[in-house]
Amino acid sequence: MPLLNQIDARTIDVRKPEHKVIIDSEIRQAIDDDRLMHEKHLHTWDSYEKYLEEKEIPANMSTDAEALLTKDPSQILKDEDDNYYLHINKTREINGRTVAEFTQGNKTVNVDPDRPQFTKIAGITKKVLEDIESEKDIYVTVREACVQGMVDLGLHWSEVDFDPRTDETDMGDIIFEEVSARDVLVDCKSRKPFFADRRRDCRMIKMELAEAQRYLSRFGIKPDEIATDNEYDEYHQLIKDNDITTDQFVTLYMFQYKKKYSLNYEHTDAGISMSNYSVDDEGKIKRQSSGESINIEKDKEYYFRAIYNSTLGTVFHKVNELGQFTRTPYYNKHSKTGFMPIADTYFLKRLNKLYDIINSVFLAYVRKMMKNPIAVDEATWSQYQEVIDQALATGESFPLKKDGKLEQANFIKDIPPAFMNLMQMTYKALQDAGFSHDPIEGRYPDKREFSGTAIDLLQVQALKPQGYKERHITYAVTQETRLIYKIMSLYFTTARWIKVQDTNSDKKNFIPVNTTYTYDQYLEYLQTNKINMELFEDENDVNYVIAPPRNTYEPFTQESAVNNNLLLVINPLGDDADMKVSIKYDFDSKRNKELTLQRTQVARKEGLIPDDEYLKALGFENVHEMIRKVEEKNEIIQVGKTIVEGGPELVQAVMMFVKKFQMVQELKNQNKPAPFGAKRQGNEVLAA
Repeated sequence: MPLLNQIDARTIDVRKPEHKVIIDSEIRQAIDDDRLMHEKHLHTWDSYEKYLEEKEIPANMSTDAEALLTKDPSQILKDEDDNYYLHINKTREINGRTVAEFTQGNKTVNVDPDRPQFTKIAGITKKVLEDIESEKDIYVTVREACVQGMVDLGLHWSEVDFDPRTDETDMGDIIFEEVSARDVLVDCKSRKPFFADRRRDCRMIKMELAEAQRYLSRFGIKPDEIATDNEYDEYHQLIKDNDITTDQFVTLYMFQYKKKYSLNYEHTDAGISMSNYSVDDEGKIKRQSSGESINIEKDKEYYFRAIYNSTLGTVFHKVNELGQFTRTPYYNKHSKTGFMPIADTYFLKRLNKLYDIINSVFLAYVRKMMKNPIAVDEATWSQYQEVIDQALATGESFPLKKDGKLEQANFIKDIPPAFMNLMQMTYKALQDAGFSHDPIEGRYPDKREFSGTAIDLLQVQALKPQGYKERHITYAVTQETRLIYKIMSLYFTTARWIKVQDTNSDKKNFIPVNTTYTYDQYLEYLQTNKINMELFEDENDVNYVIAPPRNTYEPFTQESAVNNNLLLVINPLGDDADMKVSIKYDFDSKRNKELTLQRTQVARKEGLIPDDEYLKALGFENVHEMIRKVEEKNEIIQVGKTIVEGGPELVQAVMMFVKKFQMVQELKNQNKPAPFGAKRQGNEVLAA
C-alpha cells in the first residue's frame, strides 16, 4: 500500500502523538505485507543451503541412511537393500568457482570529471575511494559473501552508511556490511530487476537486550521501556545451533522508503551573479539559480529512514540525505514470473541430482557385472536357491562344492556406450551452467600439427565469462561506490580530507576539497603554499559566494571582498561537482593477461618486439638496468672468447698487459698527495 498519503512525510515528528500513530500503523502494515511475500521463499532458500551443505535427504532413502546422513554428511549413503547413493556436489564446486572468478577480477575505480576544473578533485576522490575499499578490505569481508549469496540463493545485500559515532577522532566512519537475503524485506509489489521499482525495503536486526538499550537511548528511549521478543527467530523458521540460548533479544526493523513530491521553484534574476552558490542563515552552502522570475513545478523524490519496534513503534524518522537506498541487491537471474531472482543452485541442483543418479546406477551396474556367479547342478540349485540368490544380490561368497571342487565362472560385460554418453552429457551441462569454463576440456590439437604457442593461444581464448553475472556484479559494486562518494561529499570535513590525503593543510600538496574559506583564509592558503591564484583557479573548482547575499551589484575589489564577508567554496562535491563515479570490473583480466603474454612471446620469436617491451610484458621492473647488466656480461664473454680464439700467444700477451696495468695503478695510488694535516713516512700516510 502507498505509504503516508495522509501526511507529508517531510514534516513527520515521531514525538507528536498525532504523527506517531499514523506512521506506526503504516510501517507495521508495510512490514506485514512484505513478510507474507518474503516467507514464501524461506523454505526454498533453506533447501538450497541444506543441499549445498550435504544435509538434504535423497529420495527413497531408508531411515537408517537418514540417520547416517544426519550424523555424518560425508558418509556414502546406502539403503537397506545394499544399494549405494552417490552425491558428488558439483553444484557447490561450480558456485565456488564463480566466487573465485569474482575475486580474481581486476577492479578499477573511475571518477570522470565533466570540466577541467574537476580534474584534481577527481584524482583525489578516486584515490580516497580506492583507499577506503583497500583499508576495509571490502572485497574479502563483504563482496565475496555477497557474490556467494547471489549464486547460492539468487540474492544477497550489501549496506553502505555513515555512522558519526564510530570514529574516535570525531569524524565518523563509513559502515560497509553484507546482509543475508533472509534479513531484508522488499516491497512486495516490486517487479523489475534489482528491485529498481521498489518503494521501500526493511532490514530485520536481532540485537541483544543490553545492546538495544544502549543503542535506543540515543533516541530518548529508557531501558525499562524496551521489551524482549522472539520475532526474528520465529520469522526465519530456521533454528541454528548457536541460537539455542537463554539470552534475551530485541528485534529492530530498519525501515527506509521513498516518496515523490511536487515542488514550486522560483527562478529569479539577482543581477550579475559571481557564483551559483549561496550560504543560508545556518552557514550551509546551497545552489542558487539565475534568470527571469518564473514559477516552475518539478517532481522531486525524497528518501526517508525510520527505526521501528513492535513494542515501541517508530522511534526514529528523518529524511535520508544520501538521496538513495543504502542497501544494494546482488541480484542473480531475473524471473519474469516470480518475485525473487533465480539462483544458480536452482538450475544446478536438478542437473546435479541427475548426475548423482547416473553415478549411483553406474556403481550398481559395475558391482553387479563384477560378481562371480558359481556354476551349480540342478540338485544344488533346488536345495540352496535362496542362499545363492542372496549371494548374487550382495556379492558375498559362501562355500559350495560340486564333485568336491569349487567351480565359478566370470561374466563381465561391457558398459553400454549410451550410458557413458549420458554421463558425459550431464557433466557437460553442469559445466555450461557455471560462470566460466574451458569448453574443450583440454583436448587441444597435437603439437606435431600446431605450434605450442598456437595451442596456448587457443587454450587462453577458450576461457570466457558466461552470461549476465559480470554486468550484475558490476552494477552492484558501482552503486556501492556511488554511495561512498555521496557520504564523502556530505560528511567529510576539511579535517577529514586532510587526513585522507595523508598530509597537513600547510603543505603545498594539500588540495582543499569540499572546503569553505573566507577571502583572507584563501589568500593565506595561496601565499603559504606559494601557489599562483590564476593557475589554482584554472585547475580547481573555486566558487565565490557573498554571505549574506547582496541586493545590489558592486564591482569586485579585494576591499569589498573582505568588507562583504566574501566566502569561497573550493572543490565542492555532491551532484554539483559534475563527476561520474563508476567501477570497471574486468572478470576477464586473467585471460587477457595470459593472451597478451602469449602474443608477446610470438612477437618475440619473430623479432617484432624490442627487449625492453618484452621484459615489461613479463612483469619485470627496471628493465633498462637489467638490459645494461646483460649487455656488460655479454661484452665480457665476447672479449674473453676473442682472446681464447687468438691462441696461447695472445692470452700470454694480454696477461702481461694486465700485470703492467695493475703495477702502474699501484704507483699512482702511492704518489697521491697527502691530505691536509697528514705527514708522509716511507710509503705510509700518517695522521698529524
